[in-house]
Amino acid sequence: MLADTCLELAVVGASGISLEKGLTTTDPAVSDLKRTVMGIARRKVFVGTHTKFGLSSFSRSADVEELDVLVTGSGLASHTAGRYQASGVRVVRA
Repeated sequence: MLADTCLELAVVGASGISLEKGLTTTDPAVSDLKRTVMGIARRKVFVGTHTKFGLSSFSRSADVEELDVLVTGSGLASHTAGRYQASGVRVVRA
């Protein structure tokens, strides 16, 4: 059903996010849904706490490079934020 929709903006979370493994979660069905959403959305935003960075879980739903923006707290170290920005993603620490 989602494959036939037009999404302007997808805001997604994840159990973990890493440059190597991308966005991951524990549930393959949730990963499938997020993969579909990421494939059809024009703009893609990850929102999550700084504690999710560097972690990976069971099932991958997207590569970091697919995202337009990462939104997290000021607890994310500036050097870590810089690594994600170097991959082409805008990082917002609020």
